[in-house]
Amino acid sequence: MKNRLSRPAIGSVSRVPSQVTKVGTHSWAVLGRGEDVLHSYGANQGFIVGKRASLVVDTGFHDKVAASILRWVNSKTRRTFVLNTHYHSDHVFGNSVFADTKAVLIANQNCNRSMRVKSEKLLDGYRKRDPKLSSMLRSVKIAYPDITFLHEIKTQLDDLLEAKIIHPTATAHTDGDSIVFVPRDRVVFAGDILWVGYHPNLEDADLQGQIRALKIIQTSSNRPWPRASLRTKRGRASHQIPGRAG
Repeated sequence: MKNRLSRPAIGSVSRVPSQVTKVGTHSWAVLGRGEDVLHSYGANQGFIVGKRASLVVDTGFHDKVAASILRWVNSKTRRTFVLNTHYHSDHVFGNSVFADTKAVLIANQNCNRSMRVKSEKLLDGYRKRDPKLSSMLRSVKIAYPDITFLHEIKTQLDDLLEAKIIHPTATAHTDGDSIVFVPRDRVVFAGDILWVGYHPNLEDADLQGQIRALKIIQTSSNRPWPRASLRTKRGRASHQIPGRAG
C-alpha cells in the first residue's frame, strides 16, 4: 500500500504512531501499531470521504484514536457515518467521540445486541485491571448504534461514491461482523475477519464461518465478488484492509 499521506501520522497515547495510508481516491486505511491492550492490540481503522458524507470504519480503543480520525474526515463540512465491524472493545470504544458530533452509528443487528449486553461490563473490567488503562479510558462513554441491519446496507457518500456494508455470513470472527466494499475505489475493509501477521482472536469465532467469510474477501482480488450484491462493473478489489496487519 503506497501513497502515504503527507499530513503527520496519528499518534496514540503510547506514542506508537498509526500509519495513515491512502488506498483509493476516496479511501484511507489507519494502520495500528503494537500488540498489547495499551496499543489497541494493533487494531486498524479506515475512512472513506465523499463530497456529501464520510464513512468511518471502526473507532479504536480510546478517545484519542477516534478524535484523530474525526479531524481527518472534517465532520463540520459533511455528514459522518460510522460503522462498527463488530462489538470488540478495540473497535467501538471511540464511538462517543463521533456520537457527540451527531454522527450516525451503524452496525449489524447482532453487533448491536452484543454491545448492549457486554460493552459496559468490558469497559468497567478494563478500568479495574490497570491504572494506565483506567486513565486511558477515563473519558470513554459507550455509544450504541443508531441504525442496525440484517444482511447489508448502503451509504451514499456523494453522487458517484457508494460504500456497501455487508454481513458476510452468520458467524465468522463474531456473529455480528461487517465488511465494507467501496466499488469506485475497489477497496475492501475486512475488519477482524482478516488478520495479517497476527494470530487471530477466536474467542467468539466459528472457524468454518470465518473461512467462508475469508473466501468472500480473498476472491475479490482476482475475480468478481461471488455474491450478486457485491458485483460491480469495476468488480475486483485492489486493496483489502485487514482488522490487524503486522
